[in-house]
Amino acid sequence: MSTVMAAAWKRSMGLDLSKTASLDKARLLFPTAELARVKDHNRSVACLLAEYSRRVFAIAKIEAA
Repeated sequence: MSTVMAAAWKRSMGLDLSKTASLDKARLLFPTAELARVKDHNRSVACLLAEYSRRVFAIAKIEAA
């Protein structure tokens, strides 16, 4: 397990530090997720962080093969 800073994973996902950008990107990547309200920002961050982890570990798995 490793720790990643918010600025680092958001940068790699093409985001700035705004809540609106995170919501918009999460809505694009996860169209069936319940992210209609601005209050759903934390849920969108969780979805995006999971997607970042999936991408990082997929690359690591390919490199290890």
